[in-house]
Amino acid sequence: MPLQLKESDLPSLTSKNALVTGATSGIGLQTAILLASHGATVHIASRNTAKGQETVRALRAEYPSHTYYHHPLDLSSVSSAAESAALFARENTHLDILVANAGVAFVSVDELSVDVLDKAFAVNHVGHFVFISGLLPLLRRTAEKSGDVRVVVTSSNAYKFVDKVDLSDVACRVPGDGRSARHFLAAGRRYGRSKRANILFAMELDRRLRAPDEMGRADASGVRVNVCHPGTIGATSLGGDGGLFGIPVWTSRLLHRLIGVVGLTPREGAMTQTLLAAADKIREEDVHGCFFAPRTGWNMRYTHSEEVDLGEWARSEEDAKALWEWTEGWVDKVLGKGNPGGE
Repeated sequence: MPLQLKESDLPSLTSKNALVTGATSGIGLQTAILLASHGATVHIASRNTAKGQETVRALRAEYPSHTYYHHPLDLSSVSSAAESAALFARENTHLDILVANAGVAFVSVDELSVDVLDKAFAVNHVGHFVFISGLLPLLRRTAEKSGDVRVVVTSSNAYKFVDKVDLSDVACRVPGDGRSARHFLAAGRRYGRSKRANILFAMELDRRLRAPDEMGRADASGVRVNVCHPGTIGATSLGGDGGLFGIPVWTSRLLHRLIGVVGLTPREGAMTQTLLAAADKIREEDVHGCFFAPRTGWNMRYTHSEEVDLGEWARSEEDAKALWEWTEGWVDKVLGKGNPGGE
């Protein structure tokens, strides 16, 4: 029977230091609140510094007993992500929980990142690769003392939009108006590619953390990496407020209302990644390299989260290694040095 996690499995997190990327709204914000409500010190990482600082001020006012800080992070830039990781490592002595939640979806296909990559792939995969790699020494040091460090990567069932991580056009701008209706499917495939990459990256990171060292000794780092689908979230917007990819305003609003009826609330959507980040069962049963998703009852409300077997493709060491090496090579080209995590 697949492992199941429930909200009642959340323990006290007093003394835990947590970092959540993209936590100024949506499920990232709710994840930050859930972790802090159980005693963790939570760092809200965001690209928009003003918004991030305002979020922290608002949270401190609403929840005086919680502890929040803002941390600057621009995942669309390799150099910025590397600098952000270095800054956090200098300012913190330990990091127990890292939730790679931030992401962008259905980006205009004529828009590339500062490093000339498909924007969705740059933010959702490459930026997190660099940021997490840069924090690995801190994560390892923390695990040496506590034996229990969590890295949670937020993916999506949108991985089903593609059947492989095809990198042949990852640095290609589609000419013309990338927001027109004819580019909607292409934008969806690019988003799906980044979400499938999230899964392969998480699996490969977990394998590498457990690989034997040069002396043939197994690495008992205590860093457990898992990945999840948060569910279909009712507050999520698709196509903005209308106009993007030719979606009329009335259609967009109707879609939002329909999703609001059948989808999860942001708090429910945050539950799976929060449980992976905090539940004692993850440590007790040594759960790592797994994919989890939410489950709902007859009333379409969240009941629990459970492990899901994605099949052989998600366990493919060959595909995951190829993606890792490609990403490492791209980072090398941008930074002019090796993987910032030293892996």
